[in-house]
Amino acid sequence: MGIFDINGNNLETIKTSSKNLATIFVSASDSSDEDKNNSDYVCTGANDQIIIQNAIDDLPNGGRIILANGTYNVDGFSFESSSYKVAFGER
Repeated sequence: MGIFDINGNNLETIKTSSKNLATIFVSASDSSDEDKNNSDYVCTGANDQIIIQNAIDDLPNGGRIILANGTYNVDGFSFESSSYKVAFGER
C-alpha cells in the first residue's frame, strides 16, 4: 500500500520531486503504535476533525497532510485550498 491523495493519485511518485514540501503526519486513535509515535498529531477517536483542522491550520502554503491508516471519527469539516494536499495511507 502507498500514500494516496483524496483523488486516489499515488503521492509516492511525486515524493522525490516534493522533498521541500512541509509534511504533517496525523494518526488515528487506532493507528499502529509506530505511526502514532512518529506522528505530529494523534487523534483521540472523538471529534477528530478538530485535530485534523489544527494540523491543516499549522501547515504552511505548499505543504501536505498525511493521515495514517486508521479510523477517523469526524463530525464534519470543510477546507478550501489548492496550496496543500491531504493524503491517506502509509508513509
